[in-house]
Amino acid sequence: MCVFRDMPTKDLISWNAMIWGYVDSGNCSEAFALFRKMRIEDVGVDRVSFSCLLSACAACKDLCLGRMIHAHVKSIGLGSDVSVGTALINLYAKCGKVELARKLFDELPKENIEYWNSMIHAYVENGLAGEALKLLDLMKSRDLEPDEVTILGIIMACRDTGELHQGILVHSILENNVLLKRSIVLGNVLIDMYAKCGSMAKARAVFDRMPQKDVISWTSMIVGHAINSEGVKSLATYRHMCAKKFIPNSVTFIGVLSACDHAGLVDEGRRLYDVMREVYHIKPQIEHCGCVVDMLARAGKIEDAQMFIRKMPMEPNALVWRMLINACRVHGYINLGLNLVTGIAELNTSYDSADSVISSNIYAEAGRWGEVISHRSFMVVRRVPKMAGKSSVSYLTE
Repeated sequence: MCVFRDMPTKDLISWNAMIWGYVDSGNCSEAFALFRKMRIEDVGVDRVSFSCLLSACAACKDLCLGRMIHAHVKSIGLGSDVSVGTALINLYAKCGKVELARKLFDELPKENIEYWNSMIHAYVENGLAGEALKLLDLMKSRDLEPDEVTILGIIMACRDTGELHQGILVHSILENNVLLKRSIVLGNVLIDMYAKCGSMAKARAVFDRMPQKDVISWTSMIVGHAINSEGVKSLATYRHMCAKKFIPNSVTFIGVLSACDHAGLVDEGRRLYDVMREVYHIKPQIEHCGCVVDMLARAGKIEDAQMFIRKMPMEPNALVWRMLINACRVHGYINLGLNLVTGIAELNTSYDSADSVISSNIYAEAGRWGEVISHRSFMVVRRVPKMAGKSSVSYLTE
């Protein structure tokens, strides 16, 4: 900002660069303020200016201002500009208005791959991966050639839908393109897709053939083994990563601790939690702490789990308490479990089916059938379903 302020003359490029700098750093209010100052000083605006401003609206989810800008750019003939059009699709997607993004997409020229890419990613980001895959079929019917951004979005869509067969077909497109085949980003998302679809053999094949790897590549393999109940392989990959002088990050340790949790490697899990904090100076998040609590609780180390919860650097969430209550039921700490049920009820301000299920289970173990019937009846009245099983890692941030 000092350099910009001290410039004797400022052209449109310098104004746009400064606005984008604020947007890119997440300082949307300053971006808006600078744009207002730009207009006060009667500096002309162009498509880049509006693209930057729309990106700021998307970042702070200011749908109202974004729609006003949309109307303005449309009135001055910039509505079909590629940079403005993609920024608008992104704005509506970030604000959860996918139907508006699609309406705009349908109005735009279809020869530009950038519009298709924006719409595909809009669907994926809003949990509509199936719609993203339909767009790929439409692209094929128009003989449009997908680029790296397209492929990235489609692989993510296959990951989210579990469409392994479609993912394999997309992978074959990469194999026939020398430039795409060398992309670290696409290699990483392929590993993630195969892992989420339960095919670690294919994930490993992609990983082994990558000409270059980064920390995300290694982390994707570590997490992939962990979520597929291959704890020993996950830890072996972590050790190999460290031997290759890659520095693990926060997500790496979620995978490693999850692997220790599900493999029952309590001592190793505790050691790695300390390594994360003391060697790599990574501040524990709720995901890391949840893995440790679950690991101790599964092993029947209820008192250790309680002590760990007391020392956590953040307040435990409802899932952490559920882990401990369930462990109390499994390992016979019924009285403690009953006491914790009261605590979790006080912690939650909204009704949660998982809390009711875990509470009724511990009441059943205690033979308090009146409370069991009460909880089950309440679930029926509220029409709250029992939730399907889910890994503790994915659950912790919900």
